[in-house]
Amino acid sequence: MDAQTSVIDRGIEALDKYIDATRQSARMLFRYLAFATAGMLVGIFAVSLIPLSSFDGLGSERVSLFLVGFTALIFFIFAGTYRFHLNEISKAEHYKIGFLRIKASLEESSKGAVPPEVLLALTQDTFKFNSSTPTFLQGKRVESPVPGHPGSDMTALIINRLFDQLEASRDKDKV
Repeated sequence: MDAQTSVIDRGIEALDKYIDATRQSARMLFRYLAFATAGMLVGIFAVSLIPLSSFDGLGSERVSLFLVGFTALIFFIFAGTYRFHLNEISKAEHYKIGFLRIKASLEESSKGAVPPEVLLALTQDTFKFNSSTPTFLQGKRVESPVPGHPGSDMTALIINRLFDQLEASRDKDKV
C-alpha cells in the first residue's frame, strides 16, 4: 500500500511540475502575443504617416495592408499556441485529480469503512479526458485541422456552412 501511495504521490508531484512549467510557458507566450501585436500596430501606424514617395511606388496602403495581414497571422499563431497550452494545463489538472481520486480510494479501501459502490464511483473513468470542440464546430463534417487556432476554426466553419447550403439546395431540387 505504501509503495502504491508513493508512486501515486510521485505522479501527482510530476503533474504539479508539468502544470507549473506549462503555465509559465503560457504566460510567456501571452506576453509575446501582447508585445508582438503592440509592436506591429505601432509599425502600421508609423508606415501610415510616411509619405507615399518613400516606398518607391509601392504605396503606403499596400505596405499597411501587408503589415495588418502579418500582424493578424502572428496574432493567430500565438493565440492558437496559447490555447494549446491552456488545454494541456486542463488535461494535466484532470489527470492530477484522477490520481487524487485513486489515492483517496486506496486509503479508504484499506480502512474498509466505505462501500464498494463508492470506491467504484471514485475510480471509474478516472483518466478519461474529453477534449471539447468549440460549440460552432459540433456536429459538423469537417473538423478543424488545428483545433484552437482561430483561423483554422473559422475556415472549418465556413466550409461546413458551404456544405450545408449545398445540401439545402440539393434537397430543394429534389422536391
